[in-house]
Amino acid sequence: MFVYRVVLYPEILPHAKAILDASVDLLGQDALIVMWRGLGNVPDADLADIGFRKIAGTELICRQSTLRSRFSEKYPRGQDVDVVGRPEFERWVLEQWQKEQLD
Repeated sequence: MFVYRVVLYPEILPHAKAILDASVDLLGQDALIVMWRGLGNVPDADLADIGFRKIAGTELICRQSTLRSRFSEKYPRGQDVDVVGRPEFERWVLEQWQKEQLD
């Protein structure tokens, strides 16, 4: 799967590792996820912690879902996230998505 865009509400950003890790797990054990470095303002160190690796000579990173990451080993059942969605989250994300569409 190629992840083209990621928009995360600022309050959610500290939980980006948990969200991305859970998203990868939804695809099953035989998936390869590829995305651009820096997508969603998630730091490279956080992406490495959940198993993403650089693809040499490109600005792409990838993760093979069959491999366990340091994050997955630390939180085998996922990480609890204490953020509750609010209507302003949706409005903000839709606005950001529209801005991204225009770029």
